[in-house]
Amino acid sequence: MDKVTILFLAADPSDAARLRLGQELRDIREKLQLSKQREYFSLHSRESVRPGDITQAIFDVEPQIVHFSGHGMGTGDLCFEDVLGKTHPVQSEVLASLFELVSEQVSCVVLNSCYSERQAKSIAQHIPFVIGMNQAIGDKAAIAFAVGFYKALGAGRLFKDAYKFACVEIQLQGVSEHLTPILFQKQNRSSSTSSLQINNLSGYSSNLRQRGADSFQEVSDEFGEIVIHEFSTGIVPIKFENGAWYSQGFTGGWMNSTLASIPSSVEQAIAKGMFGVDYLSNEKYPAIVAHVVADSTGIWSVIALVIRCPDRAGRYFCAYRYFLCEGEDSLCKLASWLEEQHLLYGRYPTFDPFDKRVIGSPRVCKLCNHVRNRMIPEEHSWIEGINPPIILPFGQPFSLYKINQIAHAKAAQEQSWKVSWAFNVRVLSKPKSFLVIHTTDFDAYERFIQIS
Repeated sequence: MDKVTILFLAADPSDAARLRLGQELRDIREKLQLSKQREYFSLHSRESVRPGDITQAIFDVEPQIVHFSGHGMGTGDLCFEDVLGKTHPVQSEVLASLFELVSEQVSCVVLNSCYSERQAKSIAQHIPFVIGMNQAIGDKAAIAFAVGFYKALGAGRLFKDAYKFACVEIQLQGVSEHLTPILFQKQNRSSSTSSLQINNLSGYSSNLRQRGADSFQEVSDEFGEIVIHEFSTGIVPIKFENGAWYSQGFTGGWMNSTLASIPSSVEQAIAKGMFGVDYLSNEKYPAIVAHVVADSTGIWSVIALVIRCPDRAGRYFCAYRYFLCEGEDSLCKLASWLEEQHLLYGRYPTFDPFDKRVIGSPRVCKLCNHVRNRMIPEEHSWIEGINPPIILPFGQPFSLYKINQIAHAKAAQEQSWKVSWAFNVRVLSKPKSFLVIHTTDFDAYERFIQIS
């Protein structure tokens, strides 16, 4: 798995009060090295940074997180260094323009400097998560915030949660500056895309055959922004003080949906058991099931993440969280987005009854360049002549986007628009409805081989 890359930029001009930037960097590195997710992080630093060094560092490091530590001015400008080591202020509009150009790569910016709220607000027009300071902040509080933030990220927490932990870390150090850091989140644009109308599904099959595996290169060039809807198994949850929860029963409907009504083709596929996972044995990762489904109202690409959840009797049931995008090529987008989530946060976004979603407010996301660049067409001649489902060799690593590529290539060979695959599964309700299956263990592999 690729690592989350952090770029630490430090500037401490000689004509300003000295800061303990070296200690901040050492403490961040120490907390990441001690974290349980340490193998997923890579920290790079640049000291005595001049304005012209910023872009070069971003080009060289290709970070997902950019952390600036140094001085800020009451005007909102950040203080870098000139050739003599003196203060060189940079205005908020300039940095905002820079981060707009790298917005598909950078996910988070931390401005750990005084009076950086204005800069953060400007940058947040382009970057999903940006943190700035609404007033002057002392060395002790700034270091405590940085330590708390990366300690939480190293534990697999989300950016928003890491920010909260960082503010608490300031309080734990006995400093009353925990209200100084401010988190800005990019406001996603709402989507009003209409359903894709289709009259003849064979036309899409023909289009797929013509494009074949080349569509992966086309998609990687075309989509920078994707619209992701979702919904989950409807239950009545009870939550304990320690954060654990159990289900009191099913509601008979869906919960945490961004759609006023579930597309008919998706509901029909669920009712037919096409996403059915009958048994889960791998506790570390969810089972992940993907289908392209369609009817006269449109085509949807759907990926379901399935985990085991407890009920009040101590028994377990399969809880589903469905993510869906319009279009037959969108499985590529969804698979890559899920891999990006796993890369950034150390886990997939599985079922959570308390992760509330609002109808009419889908996720509008940009994929990082390092994820999108992996979607290059590869040779899949080895699948010629293999009748689906293709059972992938157990024990060999396969990413979601790799499995999706194989399934897409097989669909093209089969002259079909019905791309489908399953990842980390032991038992499926409808195994013969899949083109590619990745199993949890050798027994499951042998069982699926017999079925195919």
